Amino acid sequence: MTARDNRPDGREAERAKIVEAAYRLLAVDGASASVTDILAQAGLGTRAFHRLFDSTDELLLTMFRSDGDCALGDLEVDAALAPNGRIALHGWISALLRVAADPKRRPRVFILLSDEVMRAQGDSKEREHYDARQETGLKFLLDRGRRDGSLPRADTADAQWVRALMDRGFEQSIALPEGADVSHLLACLIGFIDRALCKQAPDFEVLSVDSTCVGTDTENDNFHSASIEPRRGPQHRRTAWERSGRTRETLISWSPRPCGGTTCPSGSQT
Repeated sequence: MTARDNRPDGREAERAKIVEAAYRLLAVDGASASVTDILAQAGLGTRAFHRLFDSTDELLLTMFRSDGDCALGDLEVDAALAPNGRIALHGWISALLRVAADPKRRPRVFILLSDEVMRAQGDSKEREHYDARQETGLKFLLDRGRRDGSLPRADTADAQWVRALMDRGFEQSIALPEGADVSHLLACLIGFIDRALCKQAPDFEVLSVDSTCVGTDTENDNFHSASIEPRRGPQHRRTAWERSGRTRETLISWSPRPCGGTTCPSGSQT
């Protein structure tokens, strides 16, 4: 063991190697993957394992925790870039359901939902921590939407019900075949939430899974898929999302259209 191995960055590099090796083997061998096999795959010895983990259960919990923290961190960053609370909530929901169509992340989800991981001592506590953090994030988005006017009927107490709907939508999406189109499922879920939390549900059309740079202006912008740019009027003001130049995957193309003689709200400018 060298001095470099004792440094925090060296330990984290070893931890990452073991976690990635565990994912690879569990994806192929399932519960039959042993610590010896995992370490051989990682190119490390038993001393490295015991230096980083107290048990196999701790390794499995680390896998769940690191993936959960990474996913929630990405959701929180994307939500902060969204122009208002409603669009941030839509992005949060769509990112969760997109896992079903992601060939890299989908196998990891099945591993983390496997009996092998869920039997690990401390698994329930880790899942409770993940659920609590996600519900806290949803409360923030609902409160933001209520304050900026994009979710006028929202209340932070609604977060538990929104999360329950998301969990049900996730269960249905992950049960679909790999690469399946979840756009209809997503449209139903978002449409239901909009009808519950908006004064008037925005009219939208599901097109396809694609990438888009999203911007908003209460008078001039529509939301589109693929490389189509938002419509810009002469007084268009670029949002923080547009200024960031961030490209997002999305399943929804937003095209507000007249509803009963008035234009459906597209959200407030932040």
